Amino acid sequence: MLEPVSHGSIWDEVIEMNTYLEIIENQQAQFCYTNLYFTADSLQLTYTAGKQSTRRDTLDLTQIKQGIQDEFLGATRISFHYGDREYVFFSQGNGIIEYLTDHLGDQLVKIARTENAS
Repeated sequence: MLEPVSHGSIWDEVIEMNTYLEIIENQQAQFCYTNLYFTADSLQLTYTAGKQSTRRDTLDLTQIKQGIQDEFLGATRISFHYGDREYVFFSQGNGIIEYLTDHLGDQLVKIARTENAS
């Protein structure tokens, strides 16, 4: 069994969090709610998309690529690539972005996107 990780931060007591997730694979997007938590070397995700059965993904933190924190429609989101998928986490609820950045901080590039009105 995987044990939650302690980073010596305010999140030590938080084991699991929930948020809205978009998974993009083969140019197709799935939207779902996910339950997530970190272990010493992985991000654990549990989610159900549509009529699919519950999925559990274990993402090796060292394999997360192209991590970005940006603004989208006035809210913060975090996205990254893992294998042939892109994971996009949307800010929903208190503390989710802070929780993700506390654990993924060194792997994220913070950018400010401006949306031009046409």
